[in-house]
Amino acid sequence: IREITVQANSHAAYLDNPCPATMENAQYSIPFVMAAALVDGMCGPEQMQDEKLFDPTILDVARRISVVPEPAFDKAYPATLKTRVQVLLKTGETVSAMREKTRGDDNFPLSDAEIKEKFVWMSSNRLEPDQARIVMDAVWSLETRVDMAGIMEMLLVMCGDTQKNQNIKADVFPTFIRNSLRNL
Repeated sequence: IREITVQANSHAAYLDNPCPATMENAQYSIPFVMAAALVDGMCGPEQMQDEKLFDPTILDVARRISVVPEPAFDKAYPATLKTRVQVLLKTGETVSAMREKTRGDDNFPLSDAEIKEKFVWMSSNRLEPDQARIVMDAVWSLETRVDMAGIMEMLLVMCGDTQKNQNIKADVFPTFIRNSLRNL
């Protein structure tokens, strides 16, 4: 790949930082996210680790990605988030694709199963899959809950708030979660 040009609305054009200084900035950098996905084959929790900020392969690819405003796309915004990606290969050939809908937006929503699957994946560097499913089930039933204390306590334990929960041992963790969920 010689270069990639992302044409988007003018709001997205501000997300054109190929070498972000922090992981928070990286999450809002179209070049960095695209480069991580191209290099690693995906962009998820593993690609949003501090060491990836300095990965020379990701940074090399990110520097070849630019985000440019396309005024015509502003006319359709926010109803649609049009994006065109053009890839110039080292052979001189150009390939391109355009999307008018972004997966997960109001006009192209994820299914409930996809949301749950994405949560398990995106929380994978903090929670085991079974823990993530427990949290998801608890959150999914928030509308019928009267008391949030059990969910908050469960999240504090799962996310490692050791100062508040130093008396909870790992071997009683699953029992504690089950009891917390029962008490919601």
